[in-house]
Amino acid sequence: MNYSKVLVLIALILVLFSLGCTQENNNQPSDENKTKNNDENKFDPLASQAFVGDTVKVDYEGRFLDGNVFDKSAPKSPLEFTLGAGQIIKGFEQAVIGMKLNEEKTVTIEPKDAYGEYDKDLIWSISTKELNDVMIKPKIGMVLKVEGRPGTVIATDENTTMVDMNHKLAGKTLVFKIKLVGITKAKK
Repeated sequence: MNYSKVLVLIALILVLFSLGCTQENNNQPSDENKTKNNDENKFDPLASQAFVGDTVKVDYEGRFLDGNVFDKSAPKSPLEFTLGAGQIIKGFEQAVIGMKLNEEKTVTIEPKDAYGEYDKDLIWSISTKELNDVMIKPKIGMVLKVEGRPGTVIATDENTTMVDMNHKLAGKTLVFKIKLVGITKAKK
């Protein structure tokens, strides 16, 4: 219950006590009052706003600072995720919290709130022979799973293969155009 509803409820109670109850049967609201109360409960302005715990759907377009698009939801379906569940990058999630249904916004997200800063320590050296032993012939640009994580081959020769374990968007400032197109409220 929000603060304004509590104030209205307190004011109503004070009015009833000051006027006194004159009806003999106060326990049964009239049909007219039942309809009025149901209509009032149908409008909840917070139902059309996204909060932590809600599952949301967004259309988006992601661009680099130079304007080049790196990802977008169209023509695919909207991106669906639960706010606060850590399913997407922090900056994107923070941008959606508090948005209203059908609201659009553009946000710029720094690397620390996106895919992190580029880390040179995440360039791993792997024996090319070990890769060959498991039937992998590394080539520059190839994506390999190393310890369960994807990495991109950036150099290779007969002895050593260098794999960049940074996310491909690490170190990049990202610009997202976001439109909130669906909200499923969290169960209370």
